[in-house]
This record gives sequence, structure tokens and C-alpha cells, in this order.
Amino acid sequence: SSGINAEWPLRRGTADDAQSYLRKRESSDDHHLPKKQRLAAGEVELNGPRGVEISSDGLVVVADTTNHCIKVFSREGLYLRTIGQEGAGAGELRTPSGVSLDTADNVYVTDTELHRITVYRITGHYITSFGTKGSGKGEFLFPSDIAVDKCDNVFVSDCDNNRVQVFDKEGKYIRRIMVEWQTGAHLKKPLGVAVDVRGNVCVCDTGNHKVWLL
Repeated sequence: SSGINAEWPLRRGTADDAQSYLRKRESSDDHHLPKKQRLAAGEVELNGPRGVEISSDGLVVVADTTNHCIKVFSREGLYLRTIGQEGAGAGELRTPSGVSLDTADNVYVTDTELHRITVYRITGHYITSFGTKGSGKGEFLFPSDIAVDKCDNVFVSDCDNNRVQVFDKEGKYIRRIMVEWQTGAHLKKPLGVAVDVRGNVCVCDTGNHKVWLL
């Protein structure tokens, strides 16, 4: 079978395994990462993971929520690296919940307790963050999930603001999705969002016990 190993993600590789794998996939950004972050192949424990995405070349990217980081595995379940760490500074995370990848495999994360979106290269290099706590355009209250479409537009499930907001890949606000215009209903605590290849948006309207296809 070409699927993930049945033991995933419990399978542990050696440091030599990880080093060999990383050499094959190493990009220009990898030299910015601490050596221990690139080679610590045994640290595969997850704690309350909530989000997962798969890259264009099959890497598995996991929002390790209670550990306040993102972990990246090979398709076989071999741990490769940790992205981010607990904190409130640039490139740090607090309770990351959702994760999605753009067409360049950049990693977009809902940094839930810091009310922002944080973006990394899949190699672990921090790119940028956008958003702040609030209810205005481009602001968030506990963003819970994220999806990036084929045009690299970013859809954020803005849970406690009861809405989904849309941004371009640079984090510039575009619009919010107005469910009430189409249905007369209002989103309540939307926890999940996805976008298909045709641009249709699917929203988990958790508080109303519904799923909307828009």
C-alpha cells in the first residue's frame, strides 16, 4: 500500500534516519534552524493535536495544540522537525489549532490564544504573522481553523466572532463570509472551514449544529 504506515505516528526513527532524510529535502532555509531542532528524531510525542495537513510531497504537518507547536513527519511517520514553540513573540505559538498549506507549501497556523495567524516555511523558518485580538476587520477572537485555496486566499474560522474571514496570502483583509445574506441564518461558534478546488467554502457551524456549503 502507498498509504501511511499503520504504526504512524508512533514509529520512531533514529537521528541518522532523520539526518539522511533531511539532507535529501533540505532547502536554503534549513541552515537557519537550530541543530537540535533539525536532528531530534526521537521526540514524536503529541499532546491534544487538533489540525493536520499534507504537503505536496507527502509530508504530514500536525498542529500539536497542547505542546504549542507544529510537528512535521514524513509520509512514513518519521519525525522530521518542530516548528515554533510556546510564547507570545514573533514565530511563537500558544494553542495552535488549525493548519493549512498554500501552493508553495508555506504553513499557515491559527494561533488561537494569541488571536492571530502565523506563517512559516515548511522547513521551519518564520515568515510573518497577521491579526490581533478584536472584532474589527482583520481581527480575531480565538480563531480555530484555517484553509488556503488554490489561489492562496486564506479562509479563517473566527470562532468567537461568529464569522469566517478571507485574506490574501500576504494577510491583507478581503472580506468576511456573510452566511446571513444567503440564508437568513447567522454563524455561531464556527470551528472548522475547508475550501474545495472550485472555490466552494464549507463551514462547520458548531453552535447551530450545521455544516454550510457556500
